[in-house]
Amino acid sequence: MPPEERADKMTERMKTALHLTADQAVKAKEINTKTLASGREIREKYKNMMLAEMKNAENEADSQYKRLLTARQYEIYSQKKEKKKEYFNHKERRQDNRKE
Repeated sequence: MPPEERADKMTERMKTALHLTADQAVKAKEINTKTLASGREIREKYKNMMLAEMKNAENEADSQYKRLLTARQYEIYSQKKEKKKEYFNHKERRQDNRKE
């Protein structure tokens, strides 16, 4: 749900629970919209940072496995890893389609 819609719902709940005046409701909606948009930006920023760190850790593990395993073992490991990646990408796409 976009931040604007969530802000509308939050503001409506606040109007009812707090008996806001019309002026207060307008200002509360502005505050809610800004806060939710900011929260979304922060989540995206840290999500991207987290994904980058996870990718680095994964690359380091792969490098270590490549030194540890035989060529055939590493090939099997890589194939299994790729299948797992495809499964999760497919699962993610299905979830995204449900959100739309």
